[in-house]
Amino acid sequence: MKHLFLSCSAGLLLLPVFLLGLGAGLALGGCAGRETLSEGDLKVKLLKRQSRNEGSAAATELPLWFVRPQGDSLVFEKVLRPYKGPSTAIDRLDFAVRELAEGPHGDEAAQGLASELPRGTVLIDVRKKNGGELIVNLSRSFVQGGGIDSFDTRMEQLRRTVASVAGKAKVYLYIEGERLDRTVGEGLEIKQPIN
Repeated sequence: MKHLFLSCSAGLLLLPVFLLGLGAGLALGGCAGRETLSEGDLKVKLLKRQSRNEGSAAATELPLWFVRPQGDSLVFEKVLRPYKGPSTAIDRLDFAVRELAEGPHGDEAAQGLASELPRGTVLIDVRKKNGGELIVNLSRSFVQGGGIDSFDTRMEQLRRTVASVAGKAKVYLYIEGERLDRTVGEGLEIKQPIN
């Protein structure tokens, strides 16, 4: 028993020395392999992290352009739609043009909003062209019916929506895989890019 007691008392005497050594080791070694950052370095690291996250999902609202009858004419009106997808130009543009083609939601229509995009207009796809330009590829329904005024109005709805969402990217309009340069029937020239 006495031997055990001496062993314990010797251990108790060594405990503070051990703890002091452990604390010093952690204090000195705990930072080993880590870099010390200045304020400027920290800003650079934060900017790099921010740019890596640019393509990640972010909740936001995207503008769409509809029309509202006012007397004998139509006025353009912006509507914001909630968007929670990736923040790339292609994804944002895909969402906005699909929503535009669907037309005003029930509550928006009840408030008098309308669209000149013909029923049956479908976004086939949005894709990148060489040089970072984008293509919005719509179904043939987009160019059919309604006359010149209706076509001009739907083009303006599309232009405004695309310009609000695409950023600096140039966007070209294709109809079922072919670039739209003129309308069928009226022969209206289409200025490309559309934004």
